Amino acid sequence: MIKAVAFESKENKGHYTADGPEVALTEGDEYGEVKDLKYALVYVRKDLKTPTASDINNFYEFMKSLNLFDYEEFKHLYKPAEVELTNEQYHEQRVRNDW
Repeated sequence: MIKAVAFESKENKGHYTADGPEVALTEGDEYGEVKDLKYALVYVRKDLKTPTASDINNFYEFMKSLNLFDYEEFKHLYKPAEVELTNEQYHEQRVRNDW
């Protein structure tokens, strides 16, 4: 199992923000959220160790710098949630995101 952080809906436990707009359209529910972690936006460390609070803060700062979405609204709707990816889910993420 691969340690990661997904961004879980504060209103719908077990629902995560999708890994991009394409995934939200094809795999997401009416809110663009997914239940299967292979389709969720996740943070995975390169060394595969458990992400730290500092890692997540750095990730937030990076995402904020892209100016692609309302960062404050994202933090209002989603919370970081420690998850474990199966090898299959991790592989799907790597392939889709060219890691």
